[in-house]
Amino acid sequence: MANVIKLRKGFDISLKGKAAEEYLPVKEPGFYALVPDDFTGITPKVVVKEQEYVMAGGALFVDKNHPEVKFVSPVSGVVTSVERGERRKLLNITVQAAEEQDYEEFGKKDVAKMSGDEVKSVLMQAGLFAFIKQRPYDIIADPSVVPKAI
Repeated sequence: MANVIKLRKGFDISLKGKAAEEYLPVKEPGFYALVPDDFTGITPKVVVKEQEYVMAGGALFVDKNHPEVKFVSPVSGVVTSVERGERRKLLNITVQAAEEQDYEEFGKKDVAKMSGDEVKSVLMQAGLFAFIKQRPYDIIADPSVVPKAI
């Protein structure tokens, strides 16, 4: 876990001049990793194997307690490693990015015409439901529970 430094009442740094308006090209990394520890309150279950091709938006792992909540690949490519730690705890899943990116198709939806359950279903299919937090514990929301307030 990273060290967290909390500042109170701000911190002023006296810098003179302006930053140069210069843009540098950034080389894209060849490998991308998805780390389950970044998502609190889940028990990951791997749904891909090593050397398997995944598309961007394709599921890499799901929550064991709520298998409808998917965690998807940010890029298309080959799964190079599924690293496990002590007691087979999933540490990360690494994907080597392909030259040409392929994306899962979810189609266009009109949210105004959809019911709440349909929106929830689309969010779970696309892997976006994992970013909806439940308060007060800041864990991933339970898809079977209807919240009192949003």
